[in-house]
Amino acid sequence: DPLTPLWPAYQGWLYWWAGQYEEAIDEARKSLELDPDLAVALYVLGSAYAEKGMYEEAIKAHQRAGVLSREWKSGLGRTYAMAGRQDEARLVLAELEADPTPWDTWFIAQIYAVLGEKDEAFRWLEAAYEPPRHPHVPWISHPPAFNSLHDDPRFQDLLLRMNFPE
Repeated sequence: DPLTPLWPAYQGWLYWWAGQYEEAIDEARKSLELDPDLAVALYVLGSAYAEKGMYEEAIKAHQRAGVLSREWKSGLGRTYAMAGRQDEARLVLAELEADPTPWDTWFIAQIYAVLGEKDEAFRWLEAAYEPPRHPHVPWISHPPAFNSLHDDPRFQDLLLRMNFPE
């Protein structure tokens, strides 16, 4: 369906992971024109804004996404961490960790990675890797939040266990 708001949202996600933040923002906006309450589009929009250093805009988008759907609340924690607002990032972490779902594991790992807490990031990445495996695990090398982990031997070990080249 060419009119589904999901297509531009997911296209925006790919642009975000590819470092093409303007394109990600454009696609997320297209999606939101079709459905202003699509949480995943708000998540992508906030994530691209955050990567551009537009933290206030990112926080607004992530706050709205988190209200619409708990599964997207993690973007707020990651953005707070990126903006140096560690106390607020930890409040989001505490909420997610109080009752984590298999979906949350991947995103909790991102927040810890941005906070610079590699041990905790890897603990949650391991949880994401274990069954039921988080659906994003095959793309572990792409989220900007994990860039700081790439040189760590534990990251290389995860890649090897997934049969990915180092």
